[in-house]
Amino acid sequence: MVVLPLAEIATRELFDTGIRGSGPLVQHLTLWVCFLGAAIAAREGKLLSFASGQLLAEGKLKRRALLISSAIAAGISMLLFQAGVELVAIEKSAGTMVTRGLPTWVAQLAMPISFALIALRIVWHADKFWSGRAIAGLGAIAGAALGHFHLLMEAQPSWPGLLLLLLGTILGGPIFALLGGAAALLFISDGVPPVAVLVETYRLSVSPTLPAIPLFTLVGFLLAEGGASRRLLDLFRALFGWFPGGTAVVCALVCAFFTVFTGVPVRRAISAGGSWSK
Repeated sequence: MVVLPLAEIATRELFDTGIRGSGPLVQHLTLWVCFLGAAIAAREGKLLSFASGQLLAEGKLKRRALLISSAIAAGISMLLFQAGVELVAIEKSAGTMVTRGLPTWVAQLAMPISFALIALRIVWHADKFWSGRAIAGLGAIAGAALGHFHLLMEAQPSWPGLLLLLLGTILGGPIFALLGGAAALLFISDGVPPVAVLVETYRLSVSPTLPAIPLFTLVGFLLAEGGASRRLLDLFRALFGWFPGGTAVVCALVCAFFTVFTGVPVRRAISAGGSWSK
C-alpha cells in the first residue's frame, strides 16, 4: 500500500506513465488489511466488546456467559461468511475486474475467508474444554444454516434475534456481531438476502479515501517506535513548558502537530514523556 503510490509518482515523473490500476489495487489492499486485521484480532482474543462480560465473577456464571456470547458471535460470523461466499459467486459470474489480471471476486475473498477464521477463533476461545467449544460450534452451524436458508425467515419478526444479539453483546460478545448481525436480521426479515450487508461493506471498504486510515496508522506507529514522539514532546516542553499554562500549550501543540500525520502516537508520546510536572 505504501510502495504502489510511491512507485506511481516515480514512474509518472521518470517515464510519463503510471502503474496501471494502482489506485484500485491500493483500495482493495485496504479491504484485505481491514478484514485480515479483524481475523488477527480474533486470534488474539482482542475483538472490540463491552466490558460488561469482564465484570462477572470467575466461575460457572462467567463460563456460561462466555459460551452464550461466543455461540452467538460465531453464528453471526458464519452468517456473514455465507453472505461473503454468495457475493464472491455473484462477482465471479459477472466477470468484473479490479484491474487487468485481477478479477473482483478474487479481491473479495478477503471477506468470507476472514469471517470463517473469526468464527473458528471465537469457537476455539469459547472454552478450554471441547464440550464448551462444541456448544459454540453449534452456534456457528446455526448461523451458517440461517445464511443458507434465509428465505425461510422472510416476513418473520426480527425482534427475537435482535434481543439475542443484545444479550450476547451484554455478556461480552464482540460489537461487530451486534452491528452486522442486526443489519443481516433486519434485511432477512424484509426479504432482502444478507449478501446486501457485504455489498455495502465492500463498497465502503474500497472507498478512494479509506486507504489513508491504515497508512496514517502506519506512519504513527513508525513515529512512535522510532522515538519521534518522545523527542517532539521534549522539544515543545522545553520551549513552552516553563511558563504558567505551558502544560496546556504543549499538549495542544503536540496534538496539533500529530494531527497532520495521525492521532495514533499522541497518547504514547504523552505517556512516554512521563509526568507533566517534571
